[in-house]
Amino acid sequence: MRVFFAVAIAVIALQSGCAQVHYRYPEQTASYGQSPSNIEQQIKDRMQGFLKDPYSAQYRILSAPKKAYYNAADGGIQWTGYAVKFSVNAKNSYGAYVGEKLYVAIFNDGALGNIQDPARMEWIDGSFTNRPINYME
Repeated sequence: MRVFFAVAIAVIALQSGCAQVHYRYPEQTASYGQSPSNIEQQIKDRMQGFLKDPYSAQYRILSAPKKAYYNAADGGIQWTGYAVKFSVNAKNSYGAYVGEKLYVAIFNDGALGNIQDPARMEWIDGSFTNRPINYME
């Protein structure tokens, strides 16, 4: 019985020590930079290095550029800019199309900064993030 109470107290102590992160919104005066242009070409140029057959890839831009931001691990604002949803249907090693895959392109002052796979919550270069891109309405 003493062991049960000791374990219960230890669990409660550990849980109370975990701080919850409060994510913030950007300030009203936050700068989102220049809206991107030549979006599709910038995306194609970046995706070329990640596709087996980049010349067969079919791209669809699914949204206009939207103001967006990204929270840092401590809840602060890490990035503000524009985000564009798009999809790619490309061929695999066997020459067959694999079906459309959704991505989000992140633009910093008009230039493509990074591409996120929203289903796996990672950047296309393979680095992991557990925080999604947030869109301003």
